Order: sequence, then structure tokens, then C-alpha cells
Amino acid sequence: MVSISIVTPSFNQRAFLDACLESVAAQRVQPREHVIYDPGSSDGSRDAAAAYADRHDWATLVAEPDDGQVDAINRGLAAATGDVLTWLNSDDSYVDDRVLETVAAAFDANPDVDVVYGGGEYVSPEGKKLKNAFVHRDPEALPNLLHNSIGILQPALFFRRSLFETVGGLNPFYNLSLDYDYWVRFAKAGARWHHVDRLFARA
Repeated sequence: MVSISIVTPSFNQRAFLDACLESVAAQRVQPREHVIYDPGSSDGSRDAAAAYADRHDWATLVAEPDDGQVDAINRGLAAATGDVLTWLNSDDSYVDDRVLETVAAAFDANPDVDVVYGGGEYVSPEGKKLKNAFVHRDPEALPNLLHNSIGILQPALFFRRSLFETVGGLNPFYNLSLDYDYWVRFAKAGARWHHVDRLFARA
């Protein structure tokens, strides 16, 4: 089974961080590693991440300055050792305990696939569901569809480390649309996509 590395940039998101971390800890298939980057939170986030890392041998807190979320994510992706990579922002979470298991199985069953993505939902700050995220369900049409709309919920997407090695890290110029730019770069690199008709994440 492929191994999965998760990167979480965390900065003053204490109100949401517990749900994020607990959703990873609850997975039936544990990640290869879950690295949380905190440049100096002042709301207790760093302490919460440190306690989480103490409880799980596959979790690590990197408590050091960075140049923002893109820099933190790129550091994590570059250092990751898993076969499959993703980032899970501190205000996002997985919908249930079988997400990583399902993703790993999809990659194992499709060795020619570079990207696996599923569905997701938007929730309120209190965790109440607002609506399902719009997701393009036809992976073969996705490269063309990206010309007009993103159609992917970022925390519900996973990609092989080999693809990261091909396209490089996120572009800090697109701090507010970093994921959209990344998916376009995946498409331009000829990435092969696979859609799983299942909810993966909450944002």
C-alpha cells in the first residue's frame, strides 16, 4: 500500500486546529508522516500541535519562522518521504476515518494515475454543513475544464511525490489561488487524474 505524507501549515487557527488534527489521528490507515509547521502562533495552536506530535510517532511539529503558508507547504512537500503527498490546512479536516485508506487503495489500484481527488463540503465555523463543494467528476475532461473553473476542493486531492518532483512546489505569487495554479501546472505536465465518487474533506 502506498504511504501518504500530510503537511499542515498552522498559524493562529486554534479554533479549528483540533478538528483538523483529530481527523488525521482517527484514520484507519495512518499517514507515513504528518508535519505541522507553526511559525509562532500566539493563540495556543503551537502547544496543541506539540501535544498532538507527542501522542503520535508519525506526527512532527516544526516550530520555526517561515515566509507564509506557501513557504511552509513547500518546505513540507520537499521534505516528505511518502509515496503520495497532500496538504491539509489547519481549518480543514477529513470527513471520516476511511479517507486515507480509500485514497491509498485508489493509487494502488491505478498505478498509472498521478492524482486522486474526491468530493468535499463547506462547513460553517461551528462545523455545520453549508453545501457540497463543486467538483468536476470527469477526470479525462479535467485539463480542459480547468480553463474555466477549478472544480476541485484542495484538501480532497492527493498526488504522487513523483509529480511534485516534476512540477516543483507551489508558486508564492498565487497566495490566494495557489491550488488552482498548481492543478493547472499538473495538467500542463500531463498528469493523469482519477476521481473517487466519495466525500473526502471539509473546508
